[in-house]
Amino acid sequence: MKALLRKLKKNIVSNWLLLVFVCSGIAVLAVSIKSWMLLRGLIAANQQEVRVRLLATAEKLATLTTAEELNGYREPADAARPEWKELRQKLIKFAKDANVKYVYYLRVIDDKIYYIVDNDIDEENRAGIDKAPIELSKFMDLMPTLLKGEAFVSQLGHYNEDWPGLSYAYAPLFNSDGSVAAVCGVDLEDTEILRMHAIENRLAITIVVVIIVVFVGAWFGFNILQRMVKARTRQVIALQNAVLHGVANIVESRDSATGGHIERTQRYLKTLISGLGKMGLYKEETKGWNIELMVDSSQLHDVGKIAISDSILKKPSSLTTEEFEAMKKHVEFGVSIIEGIEYEDSGTDFLKYAKIFAATHHERWDGSGYPNGLAGSDIPLPGRLMAIADVYDALTSARPYKKAFPPEVAAKIIREGRGSHFDPLLVDVFDQVADQFALIALQPMNQNIA
Repeated sequence: MKALLRKLKKNIVSNWLLLVFVCSGIAVLAVSIKSWMLLRGLIAANQQEVRVRLLATAEKLATLTTAEELNGYREPADAARPEWKELRQKLIKFAKDANVKYVYYLRVIDDKIYYIVDNDIDEENRAGIDKAPIELSKFMDLMPTLLKGEAFVSQLGHYNEDWPGLSYAYAPLFNSDGSVAAVCGVDLEDTEILRMHAIENRLAITIVVVIIVVFVGAWFGFNILQRMVKARTRQVIALQNAVLHGVANIVESRDSATGGHIERTQRYLKTLISGLGKMGLYKEETKGWNIELMVDSSQLHDVGKIAISDSILKKPSSLTTEEFEAMKKHVEFGVSIIEGIEYEDSGTDFLKYAKIFAATHHERWDGSGYPNGLAGSDIPLPGRLMAIADVYDALTSARPYKKAFPPEVAAKIIREGRGSHFDPLLVDVFDQVADQFALIALQPMNQNIA
């Protein structure tokens, strides 16, 4: 009992641990997804704010100077002019006041991009107008601004390898004739969005990891539970069989003349069912059968003999007509006993099979059997199978009033009962396994089934 309680406690603890693990994983997953969605919303809002700010700054930069002033700078040597240096100082102050990384003016000549002036005081190679222009192909996202004179802002959060973490916007600076004289550029070092994107990526990885851990953990946990359930099922089946064996022992101990009858009929029944499958007969009827459970439950086919008096059950000679009628009552008693157990146990499969065996193993194919005179296929298939196993064992077993028939004689009698006592198709199956029946009949059996 203590061992059983320990196992029960262990099972309960294991179930709770698995439940807590799965629920915790789902909670972490839900929080991670919610946080990821909130962060996405914050990033979108931040990006929109940056877009508006960048565009406004680029458009303001277009008012800091004039097209005519910029058109005056055409050669690198122009960078030495006081006016250019003064404009550069304006850009440095503008960038500082606007809190942006870079501000600059660009000019497109043919297929090249030239920097006119910028605020970058750290780059030695940009002391003025760039000596080495940049290929226009590297600024394809500038084309709307360069060709149409429209303001443009980069796709925020999308950073190239040359300028990681920079978002940028461009606004046109027009000549008096309405053509684009230069492009005003503003770069913002978008570290906050970069940081938020990094957090977003970590959250996304966390979500994937949590999903994997939860599913893998649940899979292992449910496998463990499944093994525990199977182990518990085996324990229940073992206990169930122990009860069946105990009842069977009681029946055989009261009817000592039939020692080994239950064990042999189980083997005959299993042999018949196996032969049935090999011959492909009654496929629909046998679909869904739990054969192991059925064979185990067949131990109760004579359980009603418990209610038969010893004077009849142990009589060393043939029964009178009245005694035989009383003996026939064991079928009804058996059904009543099983139904009583079935009511308490909510009708499990093994009791369902047991009741069929108890109720119908004395019915005959031609309708002359008892207790209900069922005929043909009205007799459930398990009962028709048990009829052959039961009669064969009775024929090959010794009684006080008769000797045991040899297996070949018992087989001949079974064949003669084809279509009268027994299902013709099942007799055909018996013909295929008669040699196995003979071996079982000649083997010693346990007097008590343990």
